[in-house]
Amino acid sequence: MKKIILTLAIVLAAHFMAAPAIAELDGTPLPSLRGHSEVDDNYIRLGDLFANLPEDQREISVAYAPKPGRKAVFDALWLYRVARHHRLKWRPMSRLDQAIITRPSQIIGQSDIEQAISAALSERGAPDRFQIEFTSRNLTLHIPQDATTAIRIEDLQYQPGDERFAAILGISSDMASGTRTRVSGRIHPVVDVPVLNRRMESGDVISENDIEWLELRQDRIERNTIVDQEQLVGMSPRRALQSGTIVRAGAVRRPVVVEKNSLVNMYLIRGALKLTAQGRALEAGSEGDVIRIQNTTSKTTIEATVTAPGTVTVAGIGGRLTN
Repeated sequence: MKKIILTLAIVLAAHFMAAPAIAELDGTPLPSLRGHSEVDDNYIRLGDLFANLPEDQREISVAYAPKPGRKAVFDALWLYRVARHHRLKWRPMSRLDQAIITRPSQIIGQSDIEQAISAALSERGAPDRFQIEFTSRNLTLHIPQDATTAIRIEDLQYQPGDERFAAILGISSDMASGTRTRVSGRIHPVVDVPVLNRRMESGDVISENDIEWLELRQDRIERNTIVDQEQLVGMSPRRALQSGTIVRAGAVRRPVVVEKNSLVNMYLIRGALKLTAQGRALEAGSEGDVIRIQNTTSKTTIEATVTAPGTVTVAGIGGRLTN
């Protein structure tokens, strides 16, 4: 076999050294290399590789066509062997001569595949809402240009409660042609979580008009993520929050009604006894918070509960003293 290849290479090299003729003596054009051709079925024919062939030679099959969306490249030696086999008066002009055969296709995108798989999974008991993660990234399929684009799901392997699935996709109208593709992946249940639709600063009060919804996978939601709109409405950011970001429970609080260093009215209510005094807030607080207050007269620091804007209630006579 090696001797045959070596002999062909020597013969081919000898032909490279001579300029080929371009026509018969009677003016009939000799076969010439096409260089690039497109095919639309499963075979490459002699006429796809060479021009100026007799009619009876153009349709002779010489190789399998590439798959839809792919290409095949044939080098000078292979082309010369084919030409000799079919008695064509052609030889390469250089070792760099080649023929490129491409096969056009329809492209089935990942979104179309995902839609078909989702419908089939829903029929088999998948969660009401979920996202699909395919094992193959950037999944696309190339099919013959004349094939139907309807996607059929065959042999779906999935059990409710299981995240994994596998299926065979059938796309071509002629299933005997082998246009089947296996796909696999995982499903992830999703939920909507409330997020802010604009930047909000510390001290702003969040309303329903400030909220939009973001779809998230359940396995990516942390335990302290706010998932209920009621946990946001009426609250205030502790620090500035950006639009569209997930809000954690610790990132918001009830609106501050007592500012740090502001003067407040302190009330002590014990039975029928009601005492009032003035104090200075040593820290900011929302309604219901316990904060430190300094009595402006005695300079004593106590803890008190914020009950209204500028108002705190002391727990007992003298309050709870702090250092």
